[in-house]
Amino acid sequence: MEGNKRDSVRVTVQYLNVEGGEKEKRKIGKHSTTIMEDDDSDSKEYFAVMKSKSYKKNPWQKKRGYGIKLLVIFILISIVVGVALIYYLYNEKRENLELNIRIKFIENERLLKVEDLEHKLLLFARFGSDITTDLPFDCTTNNRLKNLCLIWRKIANLTISHVIKKNIGCYDISWTAFENALKFEDIFEITQESDAWYGGSLSKDQQWPINKKHRSKRLFTTGRYSEALERYWITARGVSLIYTSPYPVEYEVDELSIKLRTNVPANSSISYRICTGKDIKQIHLHTIDTEWAKNGLKHRKLANSKLFNSILWSMEKFCREECNSKKLIKFSRLISKFYSKYRNIINLDNKWEKYIGDFTFDKEKYKNVTNIFSIVKSKGIQTNLELSTYVHIRSDNFAKLPHLFVRDAGGNVPGLCVDNNTYSGVFDMHKASTMWISNTIDRLLKANPIDYISLRGGFVEGLPFEAKFYDDFVEPTTYSKSFSKFGSDMTKIIYVTTIYQNNVFPKAIWLKLSDRNSTYIIATALQLGILGYPFFITGAFHKYHVETEVFIRQIQLVTWMPVMHLGTIPDAVKDDRVHEAFKNCLHYRQTLVLPMLRKLSTNATRRLIPLVRPLWWIAPNDLTALKTYDQFLLGDKFLIAPILNSFQRSRDIYLPEGQWKCLINRKLYNVTTEGLHLKNLAISLSEIAVFERLAR
Repeated sequence: MEGNKRDSVRVTVQYLNVEGGEKEKRKIGKHSTTIMEDDDSDSKEYFAVMKSKSYKKNPWQKKRGYGIKLLVIFILISIVVGVALIYYLYNEKRENLELNIRIKFIENERLLKVEDLEHKLLLFARFGSDITTDLPFDCTTNNRLKNLCLIWRKIANLTISHVIKKNIGCYDISWTAFENALKFEDIFEITQESDAWYGGSLSKDQQWPINKKHRSKRLFTTGRYSEALERYWITARGVSLIYTSPYPVEYEVDELSIKLRTNVPANSSISYRICTGKDIKQIHLHTIDTEWAKNGLKHRKLANSKLFNSILWSMEKFCREECNSKKLIKFSRLISKFYSKYRNIINLDNKWEKYIGDFTFDKEKYKNVTNIFSIVKSKGIQTNLELSTYVHIRSDNFAKLPHLFVRDAGGNVPGLCVDNNTYSGVFDMHKASTMWISNTIDRLLKANPIDYISLRGGFVEGLPFEAKFYDDFVEPTTYSKSFSKFGSDMTKIIYVTTIYQNNVFPKAIWLKLSDRNSTYIIATALQLGILGYPFFITGAFHKYHVETEVFIRQIQLVTWMPVMHLGTIPDAVKDDRVHEAFKNCLHYRQTLVLPMLRKLSTNATRRLIPLVRPLWWIAPNDLTALKTYDQFLLGDKFLIAPILNSFQRSRDIYLPEGQWKCLINRKLYNVTTEGLHLKNLAISLSEIAVFERLAR
């Protein structure tokens, strides 16, 4: 039976090396665990041999094992790649949905339309509206979805390229004039009354938004009341416009549109960039990061951060017609009497010289200058001396330094301009001029115990007609850039009165504004923040030209500005209401304003984030916040709603979404996305309406 059983099982025969060197056959069953042998010793011997190092596996079995492993690895890699591809396509689709815009160009009308997915028009731009009515030739060579090229034969060439990054879509538009110089007029128009324009330049009667009032055609350049400007505009619905060319441009603003006119030389180009985002704040931050701070401002510093906790006192109105040493000492005694515990700086405006541009003290007005300034310094008061880049024609320097001045249209003699109702020359800001001014500043600081210097001038408006510059500027406003850069480079200069493209300089400098009606101060401050200039000094508010109540309200407003700048000593005014109001202002300044300014200053310096912000900064989709011009934010924490009229003891206030605490009545307001209108909130003469935004 056992023999039959063995015969019935399929066996394989292998020759095994056994101890003693003899070859012996072993019959191994189909299953490796079954050995069909009666001898138990043979079974043990077999298993010992299977475990020995001398045993080698079948090479085909080894290759088959590697193949399975490679197949598994390939499948895993394919799965990872597939998941990554799906994730990428999903995110690309999601970003396109989040972008939520579509831009169309109508070639025969040269019309660029910016629409959302619901086909609501955000903006349209008509390019070259006055060059020709002929149809163009298409010169596009690649990817018509992202690029477009059109040629008007012997006239001009228009190119458009489209770029999408993250949630921002941008179009770069370029006009090129061919054989002849051309004047291009390009019109950019919003389409809804709920939309609005911001940016551009300052003005004497500053509006917020800027299209609240028509602005007739003018050269887009600096002036006494357009102290700062950038070729940059944004809309309430999240569209930005940047003019990136070096040529002079005229601009006009009306209810819905901005018109830009440029004379373009033959074989030269002008260019724009139009970008769109989900809201106005996102598109503005995009501009900061990609246009102004693209080279990195992480090491940028502020010229003088001590101005935050200083009171800057202007002597101009105190002196009336004439400043002299007696008035300076009297002014310093009054400040010392009432405000000795604060950091005070007396600002000597432009009445300390006999003629503007002398760069020396008038010996009749200021006798023994060193002694006078030592007396002021002994009271713990610092001084700032304001220099001018204008030189009166009666000043000795006008005859001595003709080679340093801006020249007239002929280019041979100094050009004349009007400054303070007198004829003057004006320093060109080339290397020789700035070196002379720098050496003069050093000489003044060595000879007199003066703490700071400031620089007035730099305006393009009012320069000689067709002025010629040493550096032959293509765009006259470059003169203002050179002026503000010189101020930024000088350590002892604490402010300038004109600024252009300073937001990319290694050092941020303060901008001092011309005196304005206080009703335009808030709009001016908001506009400066959008232009990338968070550090500014308002014009001094003066008691002599306004009623006492208006004077009090002006002090309350300036308390919440970056620098407290005053032209009258409040406690010297014989009115108890002024004393009480100013006491409250100083309390707010010390306990709330200064800590917030210090906290915000680094971001303002290195990222150009405004200190004084519009309400839409925390509510970019709130239609009321987008149009509010008489309230502002300090950081994201405090909302300020000042009163600027006499005999007014209440006002309407708008609160955007958030939880707010009124610092007057201590009430809490939980505001939804719809916002909250407070009607006739009671505000006494000694108070200003301030709301603190609480964390939810």
